[in-house]
Amino acid sequence: MKIAYTLSGGAAYGYAHIGVLKFLEELHLKPAAIAGTSMGAIVGGLYSYGYDAGQIEQIAEKIRSLELVRLFFPSFPRGGIIDTDGIRDFFFGFIQDARIEELPVQFRSVAVDIKSGEEIVFDSGKLIDAILSSMSIPAVFKPYPYHGRFLVDGGVVNNLPWDIAGELGEVNIVLDVAPQAEKPNPDRIFTSGILGKDLAEDSSALPGKTRRRAQENRLKNEEFHTQLKKLIQAIQHGDDTVSIKDLVHKFTRSVENKKEAQSIPEIITRVMAITNEYTQRPPSNQKGKTIYLHTDLMDYSLNDFHKADAIIEEGYKAAAETAAFREAVEKLAARIHRKSNIDI
Repeated sequence: MKIAYTLSGGAAYGYAHIGVLKFLEELHLKPAAIAGTSMGAIVGGLYSYGYDAGQIEQIAEKIRSLELVRLFFPSFPRGGIIDTDGIRDFFFGFIQDARIEELPVQFRSVAVDIKSGEEIVFDSGKLIDAILSSMSIPAVFKPYPYHGRFLVDGGVVNNLPWDIAGELGEVNIVLDVAPQAEKPNPDRIFTSGILGKDLAEDSSALPGKTRRRAQENRLKNEEFHTQLKKLIQAIQHGDDTVSIKDLVHKFTRSVENKKEAQSIPEIITRVMAITNEYTQRPPSNQKGKTIYLHTDLMDYSLNDFHKADAIIEEGYKAAAETAAFREAVEKLAARIHRKSNIDI
């Protein structure tokens, strides 16, 4: 039975993939194919090359140094449009010029042509090109040049490429670490954007304090979306008439808890992940063909590369403690083990 793994993008959250892979290895599950985007392409590419979860964790340890953290996920004001030469040199030490079609595990990664908007799926060529193009976050890294195209992070259009992995295996284990939109609770009213749009239509129908809260939130959200739009446009178009630093301050100055302030890469990555959330979730189970796990990492930031150990552990715990996921993969492992014994 061919098993495929899907690994989502999610910057430092992607370390959680390593923890889940550890858990799956303990069940003696091995993928025949892996599809990944952004950080999922990095972890998936290394795994497809032949590194196991423990070895990839050791590679992650090397990224924890301050300079490599900045190299992988720079923050304002050092961040901005940078190239991936340093990152290429780093990964070349581990995978050299390995080609996708020669890997022991089938591999696919997703990138986007910045000019045409086409989704580009790497199924051949150099593994290092497939990884670097898939992780080139727009407005952070320069578009990655590849055979006359300029490619950026696949999370723009397909942050969780379960559809691609699903074509490569009979069972698709989907590992999602991307941030997800918060769900409304009784104490919160969303008044603009995707969530709670209908509630905003007639806030006058809401009682007293709730109505005032709705009106205040509407104004705050409208201002946020306006400033976010200006920020992204300024970065993408190199508009020197707009002070990017001032725009960033508008995101952070009203945040009471400084830990909630987000860097430019975090904002861009979170926007991509949440935008994709509503179109890229796999259909529920598909008669046992899809096993889905989302690791909740809201206590961490997208640029917490220095917290690799903790995030890896969160991934392992999520796999071990999420009953539906654990039971599904254990059942799958038992079925494969029985079949292998019969074949012998």
